[in-house]
Amino acid sequence: MSFGGVQIKAREKWLGFLGTRWCSRNAGGGLGFKDLRLFNQALLARQAWRLLIYPDNLCAKLLKARYFPRGHLLDTAFCSNPSSTWQAIMHGLSLLKKGVIWRVGDGRQIRIWRDPWIPRELSNRVASRRGRCRLHWVAELLKSDGSDRDQSRLRSYFCPADVDAISRIRLAPRNTDDFVAWQPEKNGMFSVRSAYNLAMMEKTRECSMASSSNPLGDRKLWSNIWNCEVPPKVRIFAWKLSRDILPTKGNKFKRRLEATPICDLCGNNDETSHHAVVSCPQARALRIAMSEHWHLPDDEQFRYTGKDWLLLLLDRYLVEACR
Repeated sequence: MSFGGVQIKAREKWLGFLGTRWCSRNAGGGLGFKDLRLFNQALLARQAWRLLIYPDNLCAKLLKARYFPRGHLLDTAFCSNPSSTWQAIMHGLSLLKKGVIWRVGDGRQIRIWRDPWIPRELSNRVASRRGRCRLHWVAELLKSDGSDRDQSRLRSYFCPADVDAISRIRLAPRNTDDFVAWQPEKNGMFSVRSAYNLAMMEKTRECSMASSSNPLGDRKLWSNIWNCEVPPKVRIFAWKLSRDILPTKGNKFKRRLEATPICDLCGNNDETSHHAVVSCPQARALRIAMSEHWHLPDDEQFRYTGKDWLLLLLDRYLVEACR
């Protein structure tokens, strides 16, 4: 049992390594491989979407009668004894809930304080506190003829940010029913691609891996590597050097694969990624020989300035080369 537990933990650790290092987007510092766990969740979200869009389907009717007979699919919680099929659908439904949004028609099906119905980036739900407000449905925020919003009522119960966002919502030209749409797509229809991108964005936001203010973790500095006109193996080497995952003695020593991190060539310093390609006397001699045939930055620009030293060096060099 213990051996099996060790195997499971090792597998989860390896999958986590793949997800953080290899499955990130190229612009986020990864290799752009598919995260199979997130892709599988996106496929299951498509099944949940079909139950939502086609409620008159026989399969949808059976699942509704068994798991949410008096509710809505988006309000469904895990039951006490679900089948494996329903567990899979619920796994996809948890991702689906992050991307669905209600489109306002007559407003009679949309709950003001619970449903996502305000189209904006951070949250599609109301940010104002409910307080003593007794309004429940979006229809109660519209005028009697449903032609426009009741601005006085909006200003009474919602903060200015919510009032501004609600005022920008396009109302249906005629009295139509509310319906659920998929926000990541402009046409409102679900796609596995957009669901996978949403799952990756959520994972990146939770892990906070990238040192960038971009919510997707994208950094323009990585494009200097991936767009470079060199053989693919050179781009992969530069990526490994930027992520500090070269098989140097320093990295092997951290994983207890080497007895010492000292460089075998110079025998003076630890063999880090920067030492192996820049500061080692052998690497410096090679760089001097290369400078006789190619224009290289001076040694001052090769100094170690942090974990992003190579990205910053490439950015400075390309800016100078374009002048």
